[in-house]
Amino acid sequence: MSIPQEALKKMLFEMQTQVQQTRAELTACESQINRNRTNIKVADLTIAELEGTEEVWEGVGRAFFQTSAKTYSNSLNEDKRVLATQTVALEKKKHYYETTLEKTIDAVNKIIGQ
Repeated sequence: MSIPQEALKKMLFEMQTQVQQTRAELTACESQINRNRTNIKVADLTIAELEGTEEVWEGVGRAFFQTSAKTYSNSLNEDKRVLATQTVALEKKKHYYETTLEKTIDAVNKIIGQ
């Protein structure tokens, strides 16, 4: 029993569209992961530079406020924690996209190979 030619074309077109969409989402996900890792590194470097400093100027919008280095460092550590949590979630999302992409491509190859 074979699939009608028109149905086969439609199915392959939909699978091709899914592959393109998944690749775009995978690229966006990888970009977000890289951005989060960069932000974590910047926070680490900033915290290292703050050691031995008592007061810093923190930019908030267009204004600057003087705050203790310890408070600012704690704020950066909280930001790092949030970024790390987001990165873990993005890694799971990336794995999902990679798996989806792999399975879709395998299915297309299987259909074409018939």
